[in-house]
Amino acid sequence: MRSLSVRRAIFPMVVISLLLSLLPMSLSARAETTWRSGNPPKIISATIDDQRRLVVVFSAPDGMSHLNATVKVTYGGSVVMDNDPINAKPAYETSYGPLMACNNKSNCRGRWLLPTYAESSTYTFTSEPLSEAKFPAGTYYLQVNTTNEDPYASTRQEEFSPIATVVLKGAPIPPSHIVPLLLPAQIPISNGTPLCIAWRNWMTVGNKVALAQNAYNAAMNLRLEKMTQFPPAVEAIYQRTLKMTAAGKAALAKNSSRANSACSATPSVVARNGEFVPVPVPTSNGVAACKNNRDHLVYLNQELLKIVNNIRTTKLSQQARISEMNIRFNRLISDLGKTWPLVFKTCAPL
Repeated sequence: MRSLSVRRAIFPMVVISLLLSLLPMSLSARAETTWRSGNPPKIISATIDDQRRLVVVFSAPDGMSHLNATVKVTYGGSVVMDNDPINAKPAYETSYGPLMACNNKSNCRGRWLLPTYAESSTYTFTSEPLSEAKFPAGTYYLQVNTTNEDPYASTRQEEFSPIATVVLKGAPIPPSHIVPLLLPAQIPISNGTPLCIAWRNWMTVGNKVALAQNAYNAAMNLRLEKMTQFPPAVEAIYQRTLKMTAAGKAALAKNSSRANSACSATPSVVARNGEFVPVPVPTSNGVAACKNNRDHLVYLNQELLKIVNNIRTTKLSQQARISEMNIRFNRLISDLGKTWPLVFKTCAPL
C-alpha cells in the first residue's frame, strides 16, 4: 500500500515537472510568431504642394521579425490628418508609437489608405487636392500608420509614426482687377482685289495695336495682382483700360469680318462699303505729353484712312500707285508702332 501511495504522490510531481519543462519551449515558440517589426514608420517631410495636395515622405521599416531575420513582413497602413490642437500631443504613448488623439478615436478629418510595401524603403504619399470646405486654412497634425500584415491575425499590429505638422494655406483668391488680353486676328489670304488688300492692311494695323495694348495690360496686371486696395485714381485707370481693351476687341472683330468677306470669292456689299475702324485714342489726362501723342495718333488715323480708301479705289493695273501707297502705309505702321506705347505711357500712367 505504501508503495502505491508513494507512486500516487510522485505522479503529480512528475506531471508538474513535465509541464514546467515544456513551458519555456511554449513561450519561445509563441515569441517566434510575433512578427511585429518593432520599428514604427518615420515621417521625413510633410508639405502642401501648389495644387493643395498633401505630400508625405516617410520611411517604412523592413518588417523583419527580430527573432527570425529570414521572415519579411509586408506593410499597409494609412495617413491621418486633423486640425484640432488636441492632436499636437499624443493621446497615448505606447510601445507601438505615439497615438494621436483623433487617430485614437478614429475621427480624423482626413484619412487615406496606403498601398502595401514589401521592402524597406522611403515612400511618398500624395493625396487628392484638399477642398477648402473640408480642409480650411490652418495648422494640421498628421501621423502615418503602418500595419504589420503577418500571417496570424492575433499578432497583426499597427505602428504609429511621431506626430508631424503641416500648414495649409487658403485657396488662392483670384484678383478682382484683371485686364483681359486681346487675341490678334488671323489675316486671310489675299485674292488680289484692292478691297481685300485694304482690309488686310487694316488688320495688320489692328494686330499691331493689339500687341501694344497687350503689353500695357500685362504690365498693369502685374501691378494690380500685388494690390489689395484700389484707390480712386487706380480704379479710374483700370476702368479706362477695360474700355480701351473692349474697343480694341470690337475693332479687331469688325476688321476680321470685313477682311474675310473682302478676300473671299464673292465680297459682300457690307465689306465693299465697310466703315472705317480707327485706332482707339485714349482719353486725355490734361498732360502736355499726352495731348501731343494723342494728336499724333489722330493724325495717323486720318492718314491711314486715306491710304485704305485710296487702295479701295485703285485699279490693279495701277502698279506704280499701289507700290507708292504700300510704302506710305508701311511708314505709317512703323510710326504707329512707336506712337501707341507713348500714348499709353503719357495718358494712362500706372
